[in-house]
Amino acid sequence: MRFFFLPLLFLSAEVLSQTCDGQTLLTASYPLNCDSLSITQDVDLSSITNPIIINVQNDVLIKAAIKLSGAKGSLLSADGIGGAGGPGASAGGGVFFLEGTDAPDAPHGGLKGGFDASAGCGDGASGGGFYTVGKKGTPCTSSTQPSVNGGDAFDLTNIESNLRGGFGGGAGGGTELPIPTGGGGGGAIYIQSQGKITLTVTGAIYANGAQGANSNNKNGGAAGGSGGVIILQGNILDIQGTLSVIGGSGGSSTDKAMAGAGSAGLIRLKTPEGDKDIIGFKAPNKGADLRSNISCGIVAENKKENENFLLQVLIPMFALMLINFRKKFQFLTSK
Repeated sequence: MRFFFLPLLFLSAEVLSQTCDGQTLLTASYPLNCDSLSITQDVDLSSITNPIIINVQNDVLIKAAIKLSGAKGSLLSADGIGGAGGPGASAGGGVFFLEGTDAPDAPHGGLKGGFDASAGCGDGASGGGFYTVGKKGTPCTSSTQPSVNGGDAFDLTNIESNLRGGFGGGAGGGTELPIPTGGGGGGAIYIQSQGKITLTVTGAIYANGAQGANSNNKNGGAAGGSGGVIILQGNILDIQGTLSVIGGSGGSSTDKAMAGAGSAGLIRLKTPEGDKDIIGFKAPNKGADLRSNISCGIVAENKKENENFLLQVLIPMFALMLINFRKKFQFLTSK
């Protein structure tokens, strides 16, 4: 028998364990300790500031959606921030002194679009970086400015030890009001269980980057935020539903100054056999009867069903073959 001891990195915030559900997650302080966790109704945690860290003593069941994506950018005619980031993530670029801004947390946040005064138009902003560099935006039709670089990639090797979400996209270039603002980065969630984590076909966790706002004038479009981080750690992982950390798309412009998209985020599945990383999206399994367990990229078949197949099919078949062979051998030797 194999024993799986989870690290005690995050066991300081809540002293007493409890049975947790969606309502618990909305009102809790994090890190959160639970005896068990059951999500049967959709829960939106996108407005929580800190990364979502949950330590569970026993099993986890997720039958509905957990949402911690960033917020979309908007059109602003006054100073303000871009789309908010999900839990532990950065916001998109906003407006300051009536000009668009880069997203926070350089160099990973996306850059604001440039502005070519001679052409009288703004360029598309760049997307937030994370797993990869964010996408560049497109200059407006008559611009002589180069495209601005996307936000830098972030080192996700040991993201468990310093958990954070994605980075926002930059605001659209230009000076005409309103100015489009960038989308926020997707949030971060880490669920650790000393038992089994089950994500049913109807269950989902969304930590997507948000779309940058479209421009409705000569400004460039605002860029998308990067996807966030989903980490599931348990002795057994039965992952049938959706896991999504895709980057937000870039906003459009009336002058072809399209903004860049945000980078995809990271999904990490951790079991005693090791880790499996998935980039961007894990689609739900097809067919409600699929009961396999995902364990570090290997689909582990149901052991009991294998035993039934052995007892009910293979052994009787072998016995019949042996009887037929014996009869045939006796017939031949009798001649």
